[in-house]
Amino acid sequence: MQFNRALLVLFVTLFTHSAFAQKQPISKILQETINSKGIEAAIEQYRTLKTNHSDGYDFSESELNSLGYSLVQSDRLREATQIFELNIESFPASPNGHDSLGEAFLRAGNHEKAIGFYEKTLALLPGSALDDNAKQSLQKNAENKLGYLRDSSEYRNSTEATDFVANNAELPYGRIHPDAPPETEHWGKLAGVWDCSIERLLPSGNWVQGGRATWVWKYILDGFAVQDLWFVKWINLPPVLAGSHRDVSGTNLRMYLPAEKRWEAVWFFNGANTTSRFDAISDDDKVIMTGVTARGHARITFFDITDTSFEWKSELSKDEGKTWQETTRIHGIRTSGPKSPKASSRKS
Repeated sequence: MQFNRALLVLFVTLFTHSAFAQKQPISKILQETINSKGIEAAIEQYRTLKTNHSDGYDFSESELNSLGYSLVQSDRLREATQIFELNIESFPASPNGHDSLGEAFLRAGNHEKAIGFYEKTLALLPGSALDDNAKQSLQKNAENKLGYLRDSSEYRNSTEATDFVANNAELPYGRIHPDAPPETEHWGKLAGVWDCSIERLLPSGNWVQGGRATWVWKYILDGFAVQDLWFVKWINLPPVLAGSHRDVSGTNLRMYLPAEKRWEAVWFFNGANTTSRFDAISDDDKVIMTGVTARGHARITFFDITDTSFEWKSELSKDEGKTWQETTRIHGIRTSGPKSPKASSRKS
């Protein structure tokens, strides 16, 4: 009897494991198809698999929602919109699905459709099975976005490139002082405005798109130091972060100390009103920053810096710098500003 019971337990365990193991994430399958064959082929594939192989794939609402946001973060808004439309076709009573589609239309500039889907989100919330926290988050996001869409001037924050640069048509990003340490140009050559795409490392070991940001740089203190402003407009944040309708922004103050042959940089962040201090060394090709943050020892490297682009990576160490793990990457593309320091600004 014990032997038979053991066989029964083994059979149930193997059957259950097999049933769940065969459920493949449909988001991964569709992402591969979108990249290789296009969005229309992916939508057709979704419908075919759902009709003929519904037990073999995970067709939950979150699968298409996560795929849609991945496309949004990559600025593939047309494809994201079609994925979100497919999701509410499958889950027509989902307030989250309608909120996501409103988000895609908002970012695409189609305000009329965005308003319609945010209004539908609010209409669906009372009858939704979501928990109270999720309902409150979606309601706050939809109401804030509708307020912005109906009167954007009421929601304008001060984080704008035009607010940060100097009120000087000839030199909006300043210039290096002739008497400043020449190393000041190692960061100063970034003066201008940059469009930045972000990649983040997940705990699973996979790299994913982490959105976009604007990074503005300028000379300050009469050309003896450099300041930058990093910001993401609140309407471009995911709902969990955009509910406060506040931009996410931070600024660095950077000055080269020739007596110590190093940079000192201080980072100020509005998300939690925190600061971080970094030392840095630099040459014409790269800048390497090191410091201690709440997450551990940090190392940030600017490299492959050209007139029109740069690369950036962040690493963390849990053993005081013995080993490092890369966590974030940024690729910057210049959108305005000087492409190289003026030679006349330096001493001859």
